Amino acid sequence: MTDRISRAYTSRRRNTRVWEYRIYFTLIFLVGLFPATVHCFLARIGVLERGERWNGIINCAWDKARAYTPMIFSA
Repeated sequence: MTDRISRAYTSRRRNTRVWEYRIYFTLIFLVGLFPATVHCFLARIGVLERGERWNGIINCAWDKARAYTPMIFSA
């Protein structure tokens, strides 16, 4: 009986962490879209230069979110 309760509790806990991670990831991604768009616009008009690894606005924001979200959870 105790084994079932502990399993159910740990699975609920894991699902909570997954949803919390996804919410933070989405927020950081949406916030990261703005600077990536500004950088792309400034590169188009010639003020800034794009690096070799520039893959577009979405990829830039995705990479930032992928880097910063684990930092939040490890703190």
